[in-house]
Amino acid sequence: MTIKKNIFKSYDIRGIYPEDLNEETAYQIGRAYAKKINVTEIVVGMDMRLSGPTLKKELISGITDEGVNVIDIGLVPIDAVYFAVRIQKRPAGVMITASHNPKEYNGFKMPLSGVGWIRGEELYDDVKNLTSLENKVKGAVKKIDVIQDYLKHIMSFCDIDKIKPFTVVVDAGNGMAGKIIPLLEPRLPIKIIPLNFTLDGSFPAHPSNPLMPESQIQIKEAVVKNQADFGVIFDGDTDRLFFVDENGRFVQADKTLLILAREFLNREPGAGIVYNAICSKIVPEKITEWGGRPIISK
Repeated sequence: MTIKKNIFKSYDIRGIYPEDLNEETAYQIGRAYAKKINVTEIVVGMDMRLSGPTLKKELISGITDEGVNVIDIGLVPIDAVYFAVRIQKRPAGVMITASHNPKEYNGFKMPLSGVGWIRGEELYDDVKNLTSLENKVKGAVKKIDVIQDYLKHIMSFCDIDKIKPFTVVVDAGNGMAGKIIPLLEPRLPIKIIPLNFTLDGSFPAHPSNPLMPESQIQIKEAVVKNQADFGVIFDGDTDRLFFVDENGRFVQADKTLLILAREFLNREPGAGIVYNAICSKIVPEKITEWGGRPIISK
């Protein structure tokens, strides 16, 4: 088969299904990943994209054919995979997602224990140079539910007594926040006004990218109409979220990062704060001023 090099990106593997990324490619990626990292088990989760179940089946087949066990955690936001790997101390994982990209896309993100990753571009040669499958014992698949432990971990970051009874509009964008926010709401002293909580990988309400102006129209109007304190909009797998203030104005990510940086530096003085190259100069300047260590990511 022909493996398209263009799907092996700097951070992940991502392409249009099935033209660029199909079932056979998913199987070969599963085999190559299992061989490359040489571990005993790999966590696998997926979001609600329409091609997810098919790609997941073949990815798992590739992993288990290499004799590696799979921990299947089902339909989850991406940080549940990070949790299952890094907090619950498993060696590696794969999240089947294309993040904020259009509905035609899907892909794989591959975290390792600690803070490690396998980047998409690192795996291309391994996939291209796969040899015939050797006879070996096939790995097993075990399904587990990590959601309740994951929710407890989320709640460990906040002091409930300090949270005001806000009214918050949440736009899940038909993504995985639609599964998680209803489970979090009873644990928080806030009122949620839900938008687009039905999981649907065709993204019928608006594009999955919260930065696109057409994605912001509904939440801006809902915040003002309901006189909410603020709004939050998520992408499909929940690794992107942005805020809207009480006047329906979109809040720049730099400002959100600085608010979070100050809070976490109060908790952990001298900690490293990661930011990326598109952030304004004030981000590393303020982190340094507050005693933190600004760390620029690729």
